[in-house]
Order: sequence, then C-alpha cells, then structure tokens
Amino acid sequence: MLHARIIIDLPREPLPRTSRIKRLLLSLVTDPGPDEARERLLGNALELLGATLQALATTGVRDVIAIVVGKHAVYTDTEQRLDDLDDAFARVVESGRLEPGFGTVRVVLSHVADGLHTVAELTIDEEVAQGTAPASIELVSRTAELRITADEGPSQYRTRVDALLAEGGLERMRERGSALTRAASTALAAAFGPTSVRVEGPQLRIVAPGPVQVARLRHLGFRQRLRPPTHRPNPTHRGRSPAYDHAHVHYYFDPYHDLLSWIVVEALLDGRAPVEQATVVDPDGKPLFTAGGASAPPKPVALPIARDAVRLEDSAIVIDEAVPAMGLDVAEIGSPHAPGYGGDGYG
Repeated sequence: MLHARIIIDLPREPLPRTSRIKRLLLSLVTDPGPDEARERLLGNALELLGATLQALATTGVRDVIAIVVGKHAVYTDTEQRLDDLDDAFARVVESGRLEPGFGTVRVVLSHVADGLHTVAELTIDEEVAQGTAPASIELVSRTAELRITADEGPSQYRTRVDALLAEGGLERMRERGSALTRAASTALAAAFGPTSVRVEGPQLRIVAPGPVQVARLRHLGFRQRLRPPTHRPNPTHRGRSPAYDHAHVHYYFDPYHDLLSWIVVEALLDGRAPVEQATVVDPDGKPLFTAGGASAPPKPVALPIARDAVRLEDSAIVIDEAVPAMGLDVAEIGSPHAPGYGGDGYG
C-alpha cells in the first residue's frame, strides 16, 4: 500500500557494442536483445552487496527472506528466522556465485516496526543499459492496525477500518514508512556517497480490486475461519497484474488485503479518509484518481467493479452474481484452505 524506491548509482564501465554481423548471426539462433549501449558494474560485487546490506542493517532491516543469484536460490528462510542477515550473507560468500557473469542478485528482506510490515527487495544487476543505475531497493509497507482480526466479521471489520481511516490511519502509515525510507537512504548515502543515492516516494497507492479480485472475496472465511497471510520464501509463480507484482504480495500473500483495499477506496471516494495524497489504481496499475490535499476525486469515478456489486454483512461477503466465479489465488493452491487439502476453500 505504501511504495518507495531507493536507487543506488554504483560505478560502472561501458561495454563494447556488438557488431551488426554478430547480431545478425545471433538472430539466427536466439534473440540478441536490444541493440543499445550497455554498461557493466565496476568493483567487487560481493563487497558491494555486503556494504548495501550492512547499511540497511543499521536501520534495523536484518531479516532476510531469500537471496537469489541468477536463477539459483542461495538462501531461503523457510522458518521465518529473525536477525539472520549475517548467516544469509555467509551463504552467499560460501556459494561463490557472485563472480563475474553472475547476472543479477536479488535479496528480499522483511522488517516489522511501529506497526508497519515492510518488505524490501534489493536488486543488483551486473549489466545495465547506459545511464541506468545498477542497484535499487523497492520497499512496500502495510500496516498491522488495518489487518482483520479473528473476532471480526466483514461489517465489523469495515466499521473499525473506517474509524481508523477517519482519524488519520493512512497518514500515520505514510509518516512511519517515510521515516524508514529516510533512514535507509541516509545509511546508503553514508556508504556510497550522497550523490549516488536518490529516493522515489514513498507514495500511498491503493489498488481498486477488479473482477478477479472481487470474485475471490467469496472464498474468505471469518472469525474461527480466519486465515493468516501465507509466508512464501520461494514463490514459484510471480506472474501477476502489474499493480500486484511486488515482493509483499509474492512473499507474504494476504487473502484479505483486497477486502481492505475495497474499504479504503470507498472511504477515499466519500472523503472519509484524510490523507496528504493517495493514488488509486486499477489492477493493471492505471491511475483512477488521486485523493488528499487539494485533490478531489472526479465524479463519478469508473471503478473496475461497481460499488454496489459488493455487500459486507455480519458473517459473509455477498458478491453480485454477475461477477464470474474464480478459484483461489495461486498463492493458496495446495494450502490447508484449498478444497481437497483438508479445507473447504473458505478458510
């Protein structure tokens, strides 16, 4: 819901361009890729990765979910261990995979503080297009106070969320996320130089659920059937609509988050959620409207699904029959909540 990006402009050198004849010959057997000027990362990749992780560690970000070098999973935390950064980095060193030709290294970390759960994805590319920074960190945060609890049905949940939104819940989340982003960027600037680090965001971005997401609300269980987010340290499926294609969804799938998004979007439309600025997008990432400050959402706003298609009752969510049925999200297939695996598909 809260998105930020830290870009680290590490030193690099130009690569020679591939000749036209060589590109022609390559095209006979494979895709030679775009004909563009490219640059290669300078310095020891292992040292650069270590310096980046140690900078993040000074801000308290020390819980590693996974480290992937190229296509090889070097470290996977299947036990949700805390403070495992040193052990995870030691695995990278032992693997010997951060040698020239490594391609890309991706590190996913989790951080919980001040009621905010942030998932950070660090990416370092060995080769990039000319003028492109080779390293970046995507941070996506969600707040614990807006998560559904085991003693709430749909309508009770909405009442509580509406009250939290009315008293500035979104703005609190933005302020806490901004503090973490500032701390991380300051630590990285100390490690690599202030001109090497720049920040995009943080931005409050809420996805207005589309037909697929709304249809899956039918599978949600409540109270004794409530189920927690699914921890997925090695997600096998990462192909999602653009607005959902980030580490928080891939590694900590929460089946109730679209319900929360539905409630928040309605509150923003009605002017019941004060915030400095929030952008609502559709599942493809297309902006629908901006709320907050001097901005007022256009009337009417064309949402992916009409507001009257969803009704929140005490113990169930009623979805209009015109919304086609959908199975469970791929993140929950084979879980205890899926039909045939000890569950009934509804939690």
